[in-house]
Amino acid sequence: MLDCYWMSFPPHIRRASNKIEQLQRAAQLGFRVPRTLVTNDPEQVLAFYESCGESIIYKALDNPYLKPGPDEPDKGLTVYTNRITREHLALLETVRTAPCQFQELIPKQLELRVTIIGDDLFVCEIHSQEDPRTSLDWRHYEAPIPYTKGILPPEIADKCFALARGYGLNYSAMDLILTPEGEYVFIENNPNGQCLFVQEHIPEFKMAQAIAACLLRGKD
Repeated sequence: MLDCYWMSFPPHIRRASNKIEQLQRAAQLGFRVPRTLVTNDPEQVLAFYESCGESIIYKALDNPYLKPGPDEPDKGLTVYTNRITREHLALLETVRTAPCQFQELIPKQLELRVTIIGDDLFVCEIHSQEDPRTSLDWRHYEAPIPYTKGILPPEIADKCFALARGYGLNYSAMDLILTPEGEYVFIENNPNGQCLFVQEHIPEFKMAQAIAACLLRGKD
């Protein structure tokens, strides 16, 4: 209800959190996005698996972090991205219990965490292919992979800004893939994504200062 500057306005954050609508919007902006299937029909999953050359992944459709159970209150669980193999097809009937998201597997040269703070853009290259634990999902923070400062082609940076501003966001953390052929693929937008871990890996990124500066500009 407050008439003030937000980083970012809560209804905008909720709208921007829809993973499927993100993909549609990114494609409209000219990004390449992975072929994606959301379904609770096992036959559709099997057809998609075969149409993608038996090379697909499963990933969470919403928040990938599960609350701790009563037996282990200090241990939450994360639903990591997983590759679907022929052995998994024996479990296809379980898809009927809830909608599930499947995507084609995109080959990676490296991954990018693109953080937008107001008018500032920070590009972190995540060298996820240097450790088998992070080859599908770089969020295995126990793996000592390199995080380095990167740069985006101007047209890709413009699309990232357009996506964030189209939702009315003043902050956004996007995940992209850079393929071995040098193509940028949009994976998802995190309107409340973490950024401190990026600054810890790349101290020259003054992200905390950028947030403070953005808030100060916003109050005027």
